[in-house]
Amino acid sequence: MSIRDNIGFPLDNIGLPRTKRDRRVDEVATLLGIHPFLECRPGELSGGDKQRAALARAMVRNPAIYLMDEPLGQLDASIRLDLREAIRRQQLETRVTTLYVTHDQEEALSLADVVVVMNDGRIEQTGAPEEVYNRPKSLFVANFVGSPGMNLFSGRINKWNGETSFHTGNTMIPVDTAAHACEVRLGIRPEHVHPDPAGVMHGRVMVNEYFGDHVIVHLDSDSGTILTRSRTSLEVGSVVGLNLDVNHILLFDPSTGKSLL
Repeated sequence: MSIRDNIGFPLDNIGLPRTKRDRRVDEVATLLGIHPFLECRPGELSGGDKQRAALARAMVRNPAIYLMDEPLGQLDASIRLDLREAIRRQQLETRVTTLYVTHDQEEALSLADVVVVMNDGRIEQTGAPEEVYNRPKSLFVANFVGSPGMNLFSGRINKWNGETSFHTGNTMIPVDTAAHACEVRLGIRPEHVHPDPAGVMHGRVMVNEYFGDHVIVHLDSDSGTILTRSRTSLEVGSVVGLNLDVNHILLFDPSTGKSLL
């Protein structure tokens, strides 16, 4: 069958008139960018275009729910971005519930109203993308969600003269927590770690990863590897002071992995 007939096959099965079927096929094919290929045969299409045709065949039916398992996994990056936008636009217009399985965090965070993070078949956290990213409930979510994941440091909470602080290596960081005299893991996103000559931590620059609009800098410190998101590369081998935005610090129980805040 042609791609048009493939996409329209579910509508033929329910007896939809051909004119209505073709109109609906044209709409979905245009949305997914495969309208020029409607008269082709499947063997004439690339793997990515075949995947788009399969997606169109599902979407043409206006179902009560979509179940999508890695629908964009075989596509080139630029096409994947276009289709991600098309899927989100379709979902917003139709309000059809969509269960979308993916290992691509960027897809999950950009497409979802609700994200479900799973680990070994168990749900670790459910919530809005912003909540899951900014307030992970476990060490697994903190490390898994985000590219790169959260900086995590081992240390101890102490109280002195009414003030609570986190101690790791030679570093002391003020924290707001009811916990004290206990071992914890401190987590903070790379974008909340800022180079500062008067910073509370220091690290030696090991690697710069350039991503165009930002650079992920890897630094070695007495507390382990530190990642910071910077606008420019830092000189490899130089020692840099770092400040942590205390408003974005999270604490985790190292034995259970659960959030303490």
